[in-house]
Amino acid sequence: MPKSRRERAITLAKTTKKGRARKEALVEEIRQAADTYENVYVFNVLNMRTNKLQQVRSNWRSSRFFIGKNKVMARALGRNPQEEYKPNFHKIAQSIGGSSGLLFTNAANEEVVNFFTDFKEKDFARAGFICTQTIKVDKGPLTRFQHSMLPYLRKLGLPVILFEGVIELEKDYVICQAGTELKAEAAKLLKLFNIQLAEFQFVLKSHWNKDKFTSLISSTETQITDETNVNMNDDDNDDDDSNIIDSKNANNQNDKIELPIKK
Repeated sequence: MPKSRRERAITLAKTTKKGRARKEALVEEIRQAADTYENVYVFNVLNMRTNKLQQVRSNWRSSRFFIGKNKVMARALGRNPQEEYKPNFHKIAQSIGGSSGLLFTNAANEEVVNFFTDFKEKDFARAGFICTQTIKVDKGPLTRFQHSMLPYLRKLGLPVILFEGVIELEKDYVICQAGTELKAEAAKLLKLFNIQLAEFQFVLKSHWNKDKFTSLISSTETQITDETNVNMNDDDNDDDDSNIIDSKNANNQNDKIELPIKK
């Protein structure tokens, strides 16, 4: 039977597209914060995790965090001396890049620097993460897994067999190599083996106080942090314009971990 032309799918959900109004609201909120607080910091977030960001936010309830579109935040501050909202704000705007955010606070500079320098939280690495260590699993029984997980482990690439009801690894297997990009299957394996390679942390890039701008990292460090997790703020996608939030150890890059096997 042919489909009736009168039958039409009607959506009951009414949504409005994020647009100029939300961008203008973010600009206004940033400028209000600039009038309220004495200090402005630009920071980068490495290995962004929302739950850990909320943990930091709870420790700084008297301050305000803004994490949104880089272009919108820069426009709120002023991208050049003619547009800047306050003197030298254009320098703060120019230091925004990568996974950047703004912190407005009245706390002392020493307190801010010490907290964000020391705050580091381990977490499971996700696909796309640049591995800091080589992870190798030795041949032998994998007693941590139930026999029912055999198909799933094979799907993830592990060369495993079932011997007398116990999953065994047929040969040594390297999950990931230091310096290479982590694949989705490898990320799942690291989680199964309870290995946390990623480290959620902040990198303070610049500071503004009483019309004075101070860069907190070198130009080389700025380039490195801007290239890390840059996907968080993809400036080419102007539809998802903003997200307002209020109040790698380089020395170990060539480390190698071999997981012990219980026999």
